[in-house]
Amino acid sequence: MSLRIQALCWLFFAALLSAAAAEDFERLHPGYADDLPPEVAAAPRHLCRLVNAVERTHLPLIPMRSDPQEQHGFGVRAKLNQSTASLLLDTGASGMLIGRRIAQRAGARALRELSLGGVGDGGRLGGYSAVLDRIRIGELEFEDCLVKVADSDTVTGIDGVIGADVFASYLVEIDGPARTMRLSPLPAPPEETAHRVMLRTVSEKSEPEVVPSSRSYVAPEMAHWSKALRIRHHLLVPVEVNGQPMLFGVDTGASHSMISTTAARKVTRLVRADFSVKGVSGSVNELFAAERVRLRFGSFDRQIGNMLSFDLARISHDDGIDISGLLGFEILQQIDLKIDYRDNLVELGYDDRRIPSWMH
Repeated sequence: MSLRIQALCWLFFAALLSAAAAEDFERLHPGYADDLPPEVAAAPRHLCRLVNAVERTHLPLIPMRSDPQEQHGFGVRAKLNQSTASLLLDTGASGMLIGRRIAQRAGARALRELSLGGVGDGGRLGGYSAVLDRIRIGELEFEDCLVKVADSDTVTGIDGVIGADVFASYLVEIDGPARTMRLSPLPAPPEETAHRVMLRTVSEKSEPEVVPSSRSYVAPEMAHWSKALRIRHHLLVPVEVNGQPMLFGVDTGASHSMISTTAARKVTRLVRADFSVKGVSGSVNELFAAERVRLRFGSFDRQIGNMLSFDLARISHDDGIDISGLLGFEILQQIDLKIDYRDNLVELGYDDRRIPSWMH
């Protein structure tokens, strides 16, 4: 990791991301490349515009299960053209990725080949970009939407994945205990004009992205929220692990929280784990358990016992920053998570009184 990136991380933890530091970061990463091949990027934009006026709404979150006994995430029901799909709601992903079977059923129009990657040691997965004429999610209806399609019938056994940043035009609240997602207007900065609402179904940035504090607006009611660091599809927040400050991704798409083997060795002991983890890029080969882990973030401060651990070196290398771990679904289902993607602000609310006894 470069000294400049390390300095940025330090400023982030101190909540003192200055304009000068942001300028340094932008000099280090000049320009932002589109997430699509050049020939697709040069084609007419499919902006996925909202066609009905919805200022605020709420969506029930449905259980996503790998088997009848185990829930591994929250999902939303969506209508893709005339086909219904159940999509995993994933704060650790960007845009919309669907399986080939649902894409064909919906009549998605293929554009260009893509290379897709994620958690797992099986290498990158083939896929393609495609256009859907209509997407309907609850009361929201959008038209002319670009999505990614995996070269497999499903995406790790489900219809697809929808990144929470798809709703970045709104203030996004994923209330785990209430099993509800609420979308409401972002606080208006002084003298800001109205903006169009769009569904961000394909990520626009492939390089690290930081919104400098000089261009962000922190509404008075958000003054206590945490400053998040957004790098590619990762939404990173400061977390204390056994008293040590680290950067963790907020990832509702990960069924379990995990810590990197590098970070775990700094604060505890690792033992081999009899467990399996599978992502878009296949299964993870070497898994460990980090013993006696205590996590602290926001109002959450708990001893959680053993924590899943595996190597995050490839992901950290791709992102240009050390990612120490992920806050996964088994913890985030207890959290009232609020995200302001425009200003890179996050609130992780925890109220023990709202948590069922079986979760403790």
